[in-house]
Amino acid sequence: MQIDVRGLECPTPLIRVKEFIESPNGNESFTVIFSSNINGNASFQNVSRFLKKYNREFKKIEADDKITMEVSASSGEITKIEEKVENYCDVSNKSVVAIVKSDVIGSDEKELGRLLMHSFLKTLPSVTDEFTIKKAVFLNKGVTLACEGSEFVKALQELESCGFELFVCGTCLDYFNLKSNIKVGNISNMMEIINTIKEADKTICLT
Repeated sequence: MQIDVRGLECPTPLIRVKEFIESPNGNESFTVIFSSNINGNASFQNVSRFLKKYNREFKKIEADDKITMEVSASSGEITKIEEKVENYCDVSNKSVVAIVKSDVIGSDEKELGRLLMHSFLKTLPSVTDEFTIKKAVFLNKGVTLACEGSEFVKALQELESCGFELFVCGTCLDYFNLKSNIKVGNISNMMEIINTIKEADKTICLT
């Protein structure tokens, strides 16, 4: 089953999804197609929060100017939630950007800094749930987190699955000769990075 909600504004995407998962075939796997723009990203986040209420697992795929949400099948009973779908809509499109400039947090104790970075990446989704648009920018040595051999690759992949878009500085990758080693995120440039930070409602900067 494919639910195409491109061009539709909240709560319509939520209503379409709710109608299907409460239908006789609602336990089957299905996909939801969103536009690859601010409204599409906002709708994706709203539907994500809604699906968590049903304990449904999903993954996000971005390609060909669209966002595809692949929702796994469920073996549980089909249930109906009476709560209004509008409660899951955040029409403000608030955005947050986390700026990571190093491979550790702090500079004195490297091992402690590594542990703190793991904790930061794991905790970030839970403290930014109110935002519909979530991004992370990696600069300087922070780009090494996204490259082959990094112990943080899995954590960044999990961050993506939570709705974060990752931007990795291409100039920094070139400096460290790592552009061919990137494993997660999108290679970006300074113009895109500056605009991403400028347009954010909230920034979190690690030093």
